Amino acid sequence: MSATTPPRIERAVPPREIRISRPAPPPVWLVATAFAVVYLVWGSTYLGIRIAIESVPPFLMAGGRFVSAGAILYAVMRGLERVLHFELKKCLYFVNAILHHAGDGKKNL
Repeated sequence: MSATTPPRIERAVPPREIRISRPAPPPVWLVATAFAVVYLVWGSTYLGIRIAIESVPPFLMAGGRFVSAGAILYAVMRGLERVLHFELKKCLYFVNAILHHAGDGKKNL
């Protein structure tokens, strides 16, 4: 062997071919249904906010949104039987307080 050529490495097993196949596109009716659901749900939130602004004070509305979202997430976590540890809960309470007071609190003033 000369000093300029690297040693040859013998492979015991030949390399496998990797074939990447594209998944089949979803049916058109499924895409249209998903778009309609997003359109209706998203639009209904704007309608709900418009109605709520006329009748509910802004801080109460923001608080209600946080409480309802928290209740839904709590129900989902209980349904999945997931448990949050106390250390994580402390962090989540802190982040929630910052978001609520610095984020939405400034918007609602």
